[in-house]
Amino acid sequence: MGASVIHRRALCHDGFPETFHDYDADYVFVRNPYQGVIYMPSVFLNLSGSSVLPEHERQILRELARETPDHDRLKLVVGNREYEVSYIPWLDGFSISYSSLSRSAERVASQLEMQLNGGRTFSQVRVDNLIANPPGGSWLHHNELQEKVSSCAFTVNKNEFPCQDEHLECPVTLCVPDKGVFVKISLDSNVCCLFDYDTLNQLVTQDEPHPISRKVITERFIVPRDECHFDTEQSKFVWHGPEENYTYL
Repeated sequence: MGASVIHRRALCHDGFPETFHDYDADYVFVRNPYQGVIYMPSVFLNLSGSSVLPEHERQILRELARETPDHDRLKLVVGNREYEVSYIPWLDGFSISYSSLSRSAERVASQLEMQLNGGRTFSQVRVDNLIANPPGGSWLHHNELQEKVSSCAFTVNKNEFPCQDEHLECPVTLCVPDKGVFVKISLDSNVCCLFDYDTLNQLVTQDEPHPISRKVITERFIVPRDECHFDTEQSKFVWHGPEENYTYL
């Protein structure tokens, strides 16, 4: 797969950055075109020296994160570890997630969050927002939705389902989760997908839409384990609840 390198402020060309490189920089941005599709850039950071980025470089990262489409995240590579940077508009804050379980990965993520959020981690940004905007409205919605997600989560045992593993894959991680939650594609559909519990919680926390239908995820999307069954004729998971209307997408 080919890769192009860009640095500094991106110049727009048909909505995408032109490519150029500054060899004095300690980071580069890589954009990978594949079959005509342009993916958002990956940012390679060299933090072997000072772990504090100059303000203009922090601003570049902020702008790239803000410009990343809702269905994607800015990829950030530090050493041999990959991180994802998300911009949450309603908090005007930046969250950095990582897959590694090491403490060093957690430390790097926390340091970068503090640099992007003006000295605060993303958790602190959320707390400050909660203090400024007491519970109610969107915060009440988030709490109720997260409670519904937690109550419907279950340990996934592949042997309990009459289907191949591909039907159990989370649409975001593309892996069979250890702990999962069934989620309807939309409110006017009975078709469900199995989501990874942690990934779904992250989508809810960041106000991201359903990755398939692009609809806002609400409590009514979340389905209890015993109300969702695999339809062998449709090769889909289908919700059988009190309001079922058997609409297939």
